[in-house]
Amino acid sequence: MFKKLALPAAILAAAPVFATENTNDKIEETVIVASRVETPVSQVLAPVTVISKADIERIQPPSLGALLDSTAGVNMVQSGGTGAQTSLLIRGSATAQSVVLLDGLRVGSATTGSTAYQYLDANSIERVEIVRGSRSSLYGADAVGGVIQLFTNEGLRNQDYNQAYIKQGYGSHNTLNTAAGIQGQSNNTFYQASASHYETEGFDSTAEKDNGNDDNEAFRNTTLSAAVGHHFSEDFSLKATAYQSFGKSEFDNNKPSNPDWSPADPSIAVNPYTDYQVTATSLKADWTVNSVWRTEAVIGASKDETTSKDAYADDNNNLLSFYPSEFNTQRYFANWLNEFTITDNQRLIAGIDGQKDSVDSTADFSEDERDNVAVYGQYEIDFERTHLALSGRSDDNSAYGTNNTGQVDFGVDLSDNINVVASYGTAFRAPSFNDLYYPDDGSAVGNPDIKPESSKNKELSIRGHFDLVDVQVNLFHNEVDDLIEWVYNPNTYYSQPENVSEATLKGVEVVVSTEIAQWTLDANYTHLSATNETTGYDLVQRPEHSADFDLHRDFGQWSVSLMQQIRSSSYSKNDQYATNELAGYGLTHLRLGYAVNSEWQVTAALNNLFDKEYFTNADYNNINYNNDGFNTMLSVAYTPSW
Repeated sequence: MFKKLALPAAILAAAPVFATENTNDKIEETVIVASRVETPVSQVLAPVTVISKADIERIQPPSLGALLDSTAGVNMVQSGGTGAQTSLLIRGSATAQSVVLLDGLRVGSATTGSTAYQYLDANSIERVEIVRGSRSSLYGADAVGGVIQLFTNEGLRNQDYNQAYIKQGYGSHNTLNTAAGIQGQSNNTFYQASASHYETEGFDSTAEKDNGNDDNEAFRNTTLSAAVGHHFSEDFSLKATAYQSFGKSEFDNNKPSNPDWSPADPSIAVNPYTDYQVTATSLKADWTVNSVWRTEAVIGASKDETTSKDAYADDNNNLLSFYPSEFNTQRYFANWLNEFTITDNQRLIAGIDGQKDSVDSTADFSEDERDNVAVYGQYEIDFERTHLALSGRSDDNSAYGTNNTGQVDFGVDLSDNINVVASYGTAFRAPSFNDLYYPDDGSAVGNPDIKPESSKNKELSIRGHFDLVDVQVNLFHNEVDDLIEWVYNPNTYYSQPENVSEATLKGVEVVVSTEIAQWTLDANYTHLSATNETTGYDLVQRPEHSADFDLHRDFGQWSVSLMQQIRSSSYSKNDQYATNELAGYGLTHLRLGYAVNSEWQVTAALNNLFDKEYFTNADYNNINYNNDGFNTMLSVAYTPSW
């Protein structure tokens, strides 16, 4: 087996703000996201955050975005309440500059280039792995800021028992949160199936009360997930997975101020909304050929579909839409990955990726398909106190050509307790279908000559493991060239994407984990400088200072968690024409749990305990989007095992 590094695993991975495992558990933990194969955390040179199933159950996150928001280097921007458009920025990179994987498959829209986090239900996620920094050398396009890997069937890993669960929650805004599932193993067959439903009346998303924007925005989501696999022998297994999330999300802007666009009867109530669906299915074969070679093959598909109804109603109370409202993405994948354990201290990972993107929309795109084929590899070698990982990838895309990326990570154990890792990597972000082919709608049009964005990331990490505390300090400096921006031309009255800017994303992350008097404290702090080097302005939606604290402890059958989230001010708009600054804020959350017995548990989540008013985004008129004030959720869970 590939030899472990000398340094304890607890300091070779960036401890998640919600870590609950003890030191021994951390030493044995493995991750997939850092190198695309299961690897002990003690071998990982990249900064990684892991959120386990136990963490998620204790945290009781109101959404997937809120769960990820409290991890090191991640900042959430939300345009309203649950179900509203949600962006996650890793180390200041845009949402489209990160890769999101659901059970190993990319999910997201090929038209926008982003992932709709608001449509992925936290109930269905059992484990999260995040690697920060450039990772295009393994994952290809868009891995500029990092990669987020979401698992829906984590319970299948090394489970030798059967378990079912049912949970019912009720909270503020008449919110219902229901989840049920079963997972386990019978002989050599393992399985998992779950279903959840989340529904809320919501609250008013904007401060704007005119033009019908004074109503609450409701949201509902239903998620189905299943997996089944069979071990045909100790060396060969097959596994199939399926995931579907669908529902309806309401939003503001339902009665335009232009009277020519209003319905004949202004009393007609119109609630604009988006119907959405996200699916992912895969089939994976895993074969350990011999003591040196393990190979796996995966085929799969994912969909991202939205249909929006907006603007006004006609005389018959039928909803109409001014702009193209249906955008559907279909992606097909094939991957062949090989892992070679050359010696006890050398490993080689090599593979081939294939991906086909297609779009179907009410907008008439000039091109609606593109293909990508890539080869990639990573070589790792471990000496007594030095560790090296070299990776590279070549992507050939039918729409924007060939892109080659690479990464080098070099680690040195200064002592048994202190380790230093230096890294350099290149990455790129692919232009979306909107960037390339958006049809002329009279005010905007795509640009088929747009180039991919490119980046160069330098990083230095210092990690220490001591009796009372684990500490990690990461310094990063990411230069992004050829930023794609939609530019308005006052002469033609058109907006069109151009490669116009350069940006620098640099800063420092500090991650600390300690246990004192049976209390566990997990904390992180990020200082970020995100600057548009072409204009000199700070990039929007990037707070300079971010910090998260989680203090938790068990008292017999009781458990308590006190969480604090701090963000400095940021901008929703910041250029030569206008500036809109959003004030900084601090939020306090409380979690309580009571285990009636081994099968029954009652939990309470109290969010925004002091009813703080805060904003993370605003619309083009600088009208801020509201976030939720003090809100609660009370849940009862039953989890029998056999």
